[in-house]
Amino acid sequence: MVPKRTAQIVGVLVVALLVMLGVQRWQLHQADEAKKKAELDAGLAASRVLSAKFEATGELRAARLTGEVLSVGDCKSGNVINNRQRTIAPYAVSYSVDLAKIDRSNFRWDGPGHTMFVELPGLTVEPPAIDLSRARSKQDGIFISRACGLAMQTQVAGRLSAAAGERAQRPDYLATAANSARLRVAQLVRSTLSSAGLTDITVRVRLATDPRPSDDRQWDRSRSIEEVLADPRFKS
Repeated sequence: MVPKRTAQIVGVLVVALLVMLGVQRWQLHQADEAKKKAELDAGLAASRVLSAKFEATGELRAARLTGEVLSVGDCKSGNVINNRQRTIAPYAVSYSVDLAKIDRSNFRWDGPGHTMFVELPGLTVEPPAIDLSRARSKQDGIFISRACGLAMQTQVAGRLSAAAGERAQRPDYLATAANSARLRVAQLVRSTLSSAGLTDITVRVRLATDPRPSDDRQWDRSRSIEEVLADPRFKS
């Protein structure tokens, strides 16, 4: 039979152990809540800062393609005599991303991984700019009337623009411009978050038109700012 004194001591120890376990569970709960709040605060702070920065930035020029294109125009003077004009002109095509279209839904925040995911709109390929002031032209024909000359110039201008636009759509040029957009936006995000005191954050950027690798699950596991806000655990 256990002595009464021993039973009392055991009872006190059991109560003390239960209290310690309760305190420990409470501390773990508080730490977990603090971590969740920090995740929420970081995500919201990042979202607010980036939304304001992107709206202020507006259009981001991701890349610029330059070169020369060739175009040929033709015309018949009096519907009889063949004439041709061969023109080479410099051109420039800009690729841009409209950052003003980005809102909080474009950000996804992975708190445990300290990663900010940003989805950009697709690239905009701007109309080609043809520098006709630096164009080099050669006309061939026995007799080139004024009307025929103007007709060939009009043909050439339109064909130069079409040729430059077609070249700007080449997959390798689009890929280079898209990669430039990702890098420039990632740098913008890092510098903006750093200036807001949010450091040690990984940034991942994708375009809405980018194919998503089948093994890329991290983006899907991350949470949008709206999803974080809707979580009842974060309600006060």
